[in-house]
Amino acid sequence: LEARVRAVEGEAGSHAAQARLIQARLVKDRLEDVSEGKKAVQLLGERDKEIEMLKDRALKREDEFTIELGDATEKLTLKLEEVQASWDYECEEREKERLEARAENERWWERERSWEADRLCWERERTVIQEERARE
Repeated sequence: LEARVRAVEGEAGSHAAQARLIQARLVKDRLEDVSEGKKAVQLLGERDKEIEMLKDRALKREDEFTIELGDATEKLTLKLEEVQASWDYECEEREKERLEARAENERWWERERSWEADRLCWERERTVIQEERARE
Protein backbone atom coordinates (compact mmCIF):
# COMPACT_ATOMS: atom_id res chain seq x y z
CA LEU A 1 0.00 0.00 0.00
CA GLU A 2 2.82 2.28 0.87
CA ALA A 3 4.40 1.68 -2.47
CA ARG A 4 1.14 2.36 -4.10
CA VAL A 5 0.76 5.65 -2.15
CA ARG A 6 4.30 6.63 -3.14
CA ALA A 7 3.55 5.76 -6.74
CA VAL A 8 0.36 7.84 -6.68
CA GLU A 9 2.21 10.66 -4.93
CA GLY A 10 4.99 10.40 -7.51
CA GLU A 11 2.47 10.38 -10.30
CA ALA A 12 0.62 13.33 -8.77
CA GLY A 13 3.93 15.15 -8.39
CA SER A 14 4.71 14.40 -11.96
CA HIS A 15 1.29 15.76 -13.06
CA ALA A 16 1.80 18.83 -10.91
CA ALA A 17 5.23 19.33 -12.43
CA GLN A 18 3.76 18.97 -15.90
CA ALA A 19 0.95 21.41 -15.01
CA ARG A 20 3.55 23.91 -13.72
CA LEU A 21 5.55 23.41 -16.91
CA ILE A 22 2.45 24.00 -19.06
CA GLN A 23 1.56 27.04 -16.97
CA ALA A 24 5.12 28.38 -17.33
CA ARG A 25 4.90 27.90 -21.11
CA LEU A 26 1.55 29.74 -21.19
CA VAL A 27 3.03 32.63 -19.16
CA LYS A 28 6.04 32.70 -21.48
CA ASP A 29 3.72 32.79 -24.55
CA ARG A 30 1.71 35.59 -22.99
CA LEU A 31 4.86 37.55 -22.19
CA GLU A 32 5.99 37.10 -25.79
CA ASP A 33 2.57 38.28 -27.01
CA VAL A 34 2.77 41.29 -24.68
CA SER A 35 6.30 42.03 -25.89
CA GLU A 36 5.15 41.83 -29.51
CA GLY A 37 2.16 44.02 -28.63
CA LYS A 38 4.49 46.59 -27.07
CA LYS A 39 6.63 46.54 -30.19
CA ALA A 40 3.53 46.99 -32.34
CA VAL A 41 2.38 49.89 -30.17
CA GLN A 42 5.85 51.41 -30.39
CA LEU A 43 5.80 51.05 -34.20
CA LEU A 44 2.35 52.61 -34.32
CA GLY A 45 3.62 55.47 -32.18
CA GLU A 46 6.54 55.99 -34.54
CA ARG A 47 4.13 55.89 -37.51
CA ASP A 48 1.92 58.45 -35.79
CA LYS A 49 4.94 60.71 -35.31
CA GLU A 50 5.87 60.32 -38.98
CA ILE A 51 2.29 61.07 -39.99
CA GLU A 52 2.27 64.18 -37.79
CA MET A 53 5.57 65.31 -39.31
CA LEU A 54 4.15 64.79 -42.80
CA LYS A 55 1.01 66.71 -41.84
CA ASP A 56 3.14 69.54 -40.45
CA ARG A 57 5.22 69.60 -43.65
CA ALA A 58 2.06 69.58 -45.77
CA LEU A 59 0.57 72.45 -43.76
CA LYS A 60 3.82 74.39 -44.00
CA ARG A 61 3.94 73.82 -47.77
CA GLU A 62 0.29 74.81 -48.04
CA ASP A 63 1.07 78.02 -46.15
CA GLU A 64 4.05 78.68 -48.43
CA PHE A 65 1.91 77.99 -51.48
CA THR A 66 -0.81 80.30 -50.16
CA ILE A 67 1.76 83.05 -49.65
CA GLU A 68 3.23 82.47 -53.12
CA LEU A 69 -0.26 82.48 -54.60
CA GLY A 70 -1.06 85.71 -52.77
CA ASP A 71 2.14 87.30 -54.03
CA ALA A 72 1.46 86.16 -57.59
CA THR A 73 -2.11 87.42 -57.36
CA GLU A 74 -0.91 90.76 -56.07
CA LYS A 75 1.66 91.03 -58.88
CA LEU A 76 -0.97 90.13 -61.46
CA THR A 77 -3.38 92.65 -59.97
CA LEU A 78 -0.72 95.36 -60.11
CA LYS A 79 0.16 94.41 -63.68
CA LEU A 80 -3.52 94.44 -64.62
CA GLU A 81 -3.92 97.88 -63.05
CA GLU A 82 -0.82 99.05 -64.92
CA VAL A 83 -2.15 97.70 -68.22
CA GLN A 84 -5.58 99.19 -67.50
CA ALA A 85 -4.03 102.58 -66.73
CA SER A 86 -1.97 102.38 -69.92
CA TRP A 87 -5.06 101.40 -71.88
CA ASP A 88 -7.06 104.24 -70.31
CA TYR A 89 -4.26 106.67 -71.18
CA GLU A 90 -4.16 105.39 -74.78
CA CYS A 91 -7.93 105.71 -75.04
CA GLU A 92 -7.83 109.23 -73.65
CA GLU A 93 -5.05 110.19 -76.07
CA ARG A 94 -6.97 108.73 -79.01
CA GLU A 95 -10.11 110.51 -77.89
CA LYS A 96 -8.16 113.79 -77.71
CA GLU A 97 -6.73 113.14 -81.17
CA ARG A 98 -10.19 112.31 -82.49
CA LEU A 99 -11.65 115.48 -80.99
CA GLU A 100 -8.74 117.55 -82.32
CA ALA A 101 -9.18 116.02 -85.77
CA ARG A 102 -12.92 116.68 -85.61
CA ALA A 103 -12.31 120.29 -84.56
CA GLU A 104 -9.74 120.68 -87.36
CA ASN A 105 -12.23 119.19 -89.80
CA GLU A 106 -14.91 121.62 -88.59
CA ARG A 107 -12.48 124.54 -88.99
CA TRP A 108 -11.58 123.31 -92.50
CA TRP A 109 -15.24 123.12 -93.50
CA GLU A 110 -15.86 126.54 -91.94
CA ARG A 111 -12.99 127.99 -94.03
CA GLU A 112 -14.33 126.18 -97.10
CA ARG A 113 -17.80 127.67 -96.54
CA SER A 114 -16.26 131.08 -95.91
CA TRP A 115 -14.21 130.85 -99.13
CA GLU A 116 -17.29 129.68 -101.01
CA ALA A 117 -19.27 132.61 -99.59
CA ASP A 118 -16.43 134.98 -100.50
CA ARG A 119 -16.25 133.51 -104.02
CA LEU A 120 -20.02 133.89 -104.48
CA CYS A 121 -19.80 137.43 -103.18
CA TRP A 122 -16.93 138.25 -105.59
CA GLU A 123 -18.81 136.67 -108.48
CA ARG A 124 -21.87 138.81 -107.67
CA GLU A 125 -19.70 141.89 -107.45
CA ARG A 126 -18.01 141.02 -110.74
CA THR A 127 -21.38 140.31 -112.32
CA VAL A 128 -22.70 143.63 -111.01
CA ILE A 129 -19.58 145.41 -112.29
CA GLN A 130 -19.85 143.66 -115.67
CA GLU A 131 -23.53 144.55 -115.91
CA GLU A 132 -22.74 148.19 -115.04
CA ARG A 133 -19.99 148.30 -117.67
CA ALA A 134 -22.29 146.66 -120.15
CA ARG A 135 -24.91 149.34 -119.52
CA GLU A 136 -22.40 152.12 -119.93
